[in-house]
Amino acid sequence: MVINLKPSIFKNTMMTVIALIFLGTTNLIFNIVIAKEFDAATLGSLNLVISTALLLSFVAAIGLGPAATKHLAEYLGKGNTNGAKLSFQTTFRFVLILSILLFLFAVVLSAPISNIIGVKRKLFLLATPLIPLYAFYTLYKNSYYGVNKVKKYLKNEIIADVVFFMVLGVVVFYLRCWLILPFVLLYLIFTILSTADFIDYFKPVKNKQKGLTKKIMTFASISFIGTFASTSRMRLSMVLSGMYVSTEYVGYYAAAFSFLTALYLIPRAMGLALFPSFSYHYGKNDYGSITKMLNQSTKWLTVTILFLGGIAIFLSKNILQLLFGSEYANASLTLQILILSACVTIVAIPAVNSLSGTKYVKIPNTAGVLGLISCLVLWPFLIPKYGIVGTATGFMISTIVTSSIPIYYAQKYFNLNLKKFSQILLFSLSILAVALLVKRMLPFFPTAISTAVFVVVFGAVFRQDLSEIYRKILSVVSPT
Repeated sequence: MVINLKPSIFKNTMMTVIALIFLGTTNLIFNIVIAKEFDAATLGSLNLVISTALLLSFVAAIGLGPAATKHLAEYLGKGNTNGAKLSFQTTFRFVLILSILLFLFAVVLSAPISNIIGVKRKLFLLATPLIPLYAFYTLYKNSYYGVNKVKKYLKNEIIADVVFFMVLGVVVFYLRCWLILPFVLLYLIFTILSTADFIDYFKPVKNKQKGLTKKIMTFASISFIGTFASTSRMRLSMVLSGMYVSTEYVGYYAAAFSFLTALYLIPRAMGLALFPSFSYHYGKNDYGSITKMLNQSTKWLTVTILFLGGIAIFLSKNILQLLFGSEYANASLTLQILILSACVTIVAIPAVNSLSGTKYVKIPNTAGVLGLISCLVLWPFLIPKYGIVGTATGFMISTIVTSSIPIYYAQKYFNLNLKKFSQILLFSLSILAVALLVKRMLPFFPTAISTAVFVVVFGAVFRQDLSEIYRKILSVVSPT
């Protein structure tokens, strides 16, 4: 029997893909422009200060953002509008207080922080406004999904990103000392526009919800621990690399990592759309729908991302040379390892969201902590010996830890079809391994031919699934 996801999930996913294309392009274009107009050392320094500022912002944003999504969707699923408004107001207050405290902390300790990451203090201070701005950006973005207003999120994202590109052109050619300004304005404009959209949710509510603050903060604390651990791995990989290798090689790593934005578009979009749907059906005690969404989204996501990831692995060297320049080809192996890591992370997204959107939130967050611990244990050994390849290898190992645990428990509690998932994974990786082996044994084959062989074989094996995905997306884009 063919299981279909609700049309709203696909519509939200498609709109989110567009929004994430705009957002992802900001980081990618920024890195490309800086790499071509300056050098790898400048690119590395800018990524270090931005990563450090966002890492601090995660403390306020990572746990409370998902808490807003879950409780807005859950209360609306129960038909409790007052509860939804109160949950938003509670999360907003905590984000405001935490982000201001973190901003002051960063400013006061800017000198030692700058010394630790190896950049100028002035450059780090220019990045500190990102701490509160990114926290509010995350809160509002998650809230749009909680109230099922993804179209408004898309509109605000596009407006803010267009301003980013305009300002980037100005600062690169006329205001080179303000290279971080485009990011500051991006998050500032998005926050202002979103505040206007949510103005009704700031109105006082007479009927208080008993225990709501405790409920939100319990979920936010659990979500924060695991999500911060998982997300901070990305930023910490940049920061810790800077402690062992030169800023030039940090720039190479940043270039490789920035390309992953493209791979994350569809799965991140589906994750944002699925999470409130799981919470909504959980609020209605509809476990059957949760199982259906989990199995269908896992199957489609696994096929799609392994297909795209395989192509990207074959073309990794060409991608780096085309986007950043010939010297960045040194990071091709690093990029290949990071692409595999991204694929492992992405296939577990439905499992993570099914657990986080219900009562099993502790499981994926515990997995995130274990993944971070494995990184912190491995990196001090791998990075000094293997450089940025060691950074990527440690990241991949930790990703396997972080992803395998939620997949197992999603099978245990929500009947994820692990047999079907394993078959898809085994066939996909086998096709990729054989194609890479042939390419290595016959190096005279052009990369384009090796890639084409992989595409043809993969398409033949998974033609039914790929056709089904294509038809569903087409029906959403062109419903007539």
